[in-house]
Amino acid sequence: MADGVWLIYRTPYEGPTGILVWRLPDRSVLEWFQRVWGATADEDYFEGESDAYWWVTEHLAAELGGDVYGLSSLFAPDRTKGPGRDRHGPLPASTWQELGDLLDRELYVEGDPERNIRVDQHSVRAKTDDDEVDLAYFFVDDALPPVRNRQELWIVGPA
Repeated sequence: MADGVWLIYRTPYEGPTGILVWRLPDRSVLEWFQRVWGATADEDYFEGESDAYWWVTEHLAAELGGDVYGLSSLFAPDRTKGPGRDRHGPLPASTWQELGDLLDRELYVEGDPERNIRVDQHSVRAKTDDDEVDLAYFFVDDALPPVRNRQELWIVGPA
Protein backbone atom coordinates (compact mmCIF):
# COMPACT_ATOMS: atom_id res chain seq x y z
CA MET A 1 0.00 0.00 0.00
CA ALA A 2 1.17 3.52 -0.74
CA ASP A 3 1.64 6.38 1.69
CA GLY A 4 -0.49 8.93 -0.13
CA VAL A 5 -2.51 9.92 -3.16
CA TRP A 6 -2.14 12.77 -5.63
CA LEU A 7 -4.58 14.35 -8.05
CA ILE A 8 -3.01 15.55 -11.27
CA TYR A 9 -5.45 17.49 -13.46
CA ARG A 10 -4.40 18.51 -16.95
CA THR A 11 -6.50 21.48 -18.05
CA PRO A 12 -5.67 24.76 -19.76
CA TYR A 13 -7.96 26.49 -17.27
CA GLU A 14 -5.30 26.08 -14.55
CA GLY A 15 -3.06 28.87 -15.79
CA PRO A 16 0.24 28.83 -17.64
CA THR A 17 1.30 25.33 -16.60
CA GLY A 18 -2.06 23.79 -17.49
CA ILE A 19 -1.72 21.36 -14.58
CA LEU A 20 -3.19 21.26 -11.09
CA VAL A 21 -1.41 18.96 -8.63
CA TRP A 22 -3.09 18.32 -5.28
CA ARG A 23 -2.11 16.06 -2.38
CA LEU A 24 -4.92 13.99 -0.85
CA PRO A 25 -4.98 12.60 2.70
CA ASP A 26 -5.79 9.00 1.80
CA ARG A 27 -3.42 6.01 1.63
CA SER A 28 -4.81 4.62 -1.64
CA VAL A 29 -6.84 5.76 -4.63
CA LEU A 30 -9.63 3.33 -3.72
CA GLU A 31 -9.67 4.73 -0.18
CA TRP A 32 -10.13 8.27 -1.55
CA PHE A 33 -13.12 7.21 -3.67
CA GLN A 34 -14.65 5.35 -0.71
CA ARG A 35 -14.21 8.32 1.65
CA VAL A 36 -15.61 10.90 -0.77
CA TRP A 37 -18.52 8.61 -1.67
CA GLY A 38 -19.48 8.53 2.02
CA ALA A 39 -19.00 12.28 2.44
CA THR A 40 -21.31 13.07 -0.49
CA ALA A 41 -23.89 10.31 -0.04
CA ASP A 42 -26.64 12.00 1.98
CA GLU A 43 -28.60 14.07 -0.48
CA ASP A 44 -32.01 13.47 1.16
CA TYR A 45 -32.17 17.03 2.47
CA PHE A 46 -31.95 18.56 -1.01
CA GLU A 47 -35.11 19.54 -2.83
CA GLY A 48 -33.92 18.23 -6.16
CA GLU A 49 -31.12 16.49 -7.99
CA SER A 50 -29.84 19.79 -9.33
CA ASP A 51 -29.27 21.17 -5.81
CA ALA A 52 -27.51 17.94 -4.78
CA TYR A 53 -25.38 17.97 -7.92
CA TRP A 54 -24.13 21.50 -7.26
CA TRP A 55 -23.46 20.69 -3.60
CA VAL A 56 -21.39 17.64 -4.65
CA THR A 57 -19.55 19.74 -7.25
CA GLU A 58 -18.66 22.38 -4.63
CA HIS A 59 -17.61 19.68 -2.13
CA LEU A 60 -15.28 18.11 -4.72
CA ALA A 61 -13.83 21.50 -5.71
CA ALA A 62 -12.97 22.19 -2.06
CA GLU A 63 -11.54 18.69 -1.66
CA LEU A 64 -9.44 18.83 -4.83
CA GLY A 65 -8.38 22.46 -5.06
CA GLY A 66 -10.61 23.18 -8.05
CA ASP A 67 -13.41 21.87 -10.23
CA VAL A 68 -12.48 18.63 -12.04
CA TYR A 69 -14.69 18.42 -15.10
CA GLY A 70 -17.06 15.43 -15.13
CA LEU A 71 -16.00 13.93 -11.80
CA SER A 72 -19.21 15.01 -10.05
CA SER A 73 -21.15 12.57 -12.23
CA LEU A 74 -19.93 9.69 -10.09
CA PHE A 75 -20.84 11.22 -6.73
CA ALA A 76 -24.02 13.16 -7.53
CA PRO A 77 -27.42 11.49 -7.54
CA ASP A 78 -28.81 10.45 -10.90
CA ARG A 79 -32.20 8.79 -10.74
CA THR A 80 -32.17 8.31 -14.51
CA LYS A 81 -29.67 5.48 -13.93
CA GLY A 82 -32.33 3.49 -12.07
CA PRO A 83 -32.67 1.95 -8.64
CA GLY A 84 -29.34 0.11 -8.85
CA ARG A 85 -27.50 3.28 -7.86
CA ASP A 86 -27.69 3.38 -4.07
CA ARG A 87 -26.03 6.56 -2.84
CA HIS A 88 -26.93 5.85 0.79
CA GLY A 89 -24.65 2.88 1.32
CA PRO A 90 -20.89 2.55 1.01
CA LEU A 91 -19.12 2.82 -2.33
CA PRO A 92 -20.14 -0.29 -4.27
CA ALA A 93 -16.50 -1.18 -4.85
CA SER A 94 -14.14 -2.80 -2.38
CA THR A 95 -11.33 -3.61 -4.85
CA TRP A 96 -9.65 -1.58 -7.55
CA GLN A 97 -11.18 -3.94 -10.16
CA GLU A 98 -14.69 -3.21 -8.85
CA LEU A 99 -13.85 0.51 -8.83
CA GLY A 100 -12.89 0.22 -12.50
CA ASP A 101 -16.22 -1.42 -13.32
CA LEU A 102 -18.11 1.26 -11.37
CA LEU A 103 -16.28 4.09 -13.12
CA ASP A 104 -16.90 2.51 -16.53
CA ARG A 105 -20.64 2.51 -15.73
CA GLU A 106 -21.04 5.78 -13.83
CA LEU A 107 -18.27 8.30 -14.55
CA TYR A 108 -18.96 10.86 -17.27
CA VAL A 109 -16.30 11.09 -19.96
CA GLU A 110 -16.61 12.06 -23.61
CA GLY A 111 -16.20 9.00 -25.77
CA ASP A 112 -15.97 5.33 -24.92
CA PRO A 113 -15.44 4.80 -21.16
CA GLU A 114 -13.46 1.62 -21.79
CA ARG A 115 -10.94 3.66 -23.83
CA ASN A 116 -11.01 6.83 -21.74
CA ILE A 117 -11.03 5.47 -18.19
CA ARG A 118 -8.16 3.33 -16.94
CA VAL A 119 -7.93 1.89 -13.47
CA ASP A 120 -5.26 -0.21 -11.85
CA GLN A 121 -4.12 -0.91 -8.31
CA HIS A 122 -2.27 2.42 -8.05
CA SER A 123 -4.19 4.83 -10.27
CA VAL A 124 -7.37 6.07 -11.87
CA ARG A 125 -6.88 7.91 -15.17
CA ALA A 126 -9.69 9.63 -17.04
CA LYS A 127 -9.50 11.43 -20.37
CA THR A 128 -12.35 13.62 -21.59
CA ASP A 129 -13.13 17.04 -23.06
CA ASP A 130 -15.50 19.87 -22.32
CA ASP A 131 -16.39 20.44 -26.00
CA GLU A 132 -13.66 23.10 -26.15
CA VAL A 133 -10.42 21.41 -25.07
CA ASP A 134 -9.06 18.00 -24.07
CA LEU A 135 -8.83 17.36 -20.33
CA ALA A 136 -7.40 14.53 -18.28
CA TYR A 137 -7.16 13.78 -14.60
CA PHE A 138 -5.19 11.21 -12.71
CA PHE A 139 -5.44 9.92 -9.17
CA VAL A 140 -2.13 8.24 -8.44
CA ASP A 141 -0.62 6.84 -5.29
CA ASP A 142 2.97 7.06 -4.17
CA ALA A 143 3.64 3.47 -5.28
CA LEU A 144 3.18 4.37 -8.97
CA PRO A 145 6.59 4.76 -10.64
CA PRO A 146 7.50 8.36 -11.55
CA VAL A 147 6.63 9.53 -15.05
CA ARG A 148 8.69 11.68 -17.36
CA ASN A 149 6.09 13.28 -19.63
CA ARG A 150 2.35 13.77 -20.16
CA GLN A 151 2.00 11.01 -22.73
CA GLU A 152 3.67 8.53 -20.40
CA LEU A 153 1.31 9.57 -17.60
CA TRP A 154 -1.64 8.54 -19.71
CA ILE A 155 -0.27 5.14 -20.72
CA VAL A 156 1.63 4.14 -17.58
CA GLY A 157 0.38 1.02 -15.82
CA PRO A 158 -1.82 -1.81 -17.02
CA ALA A 159 -4.96 -0.83 -18.89
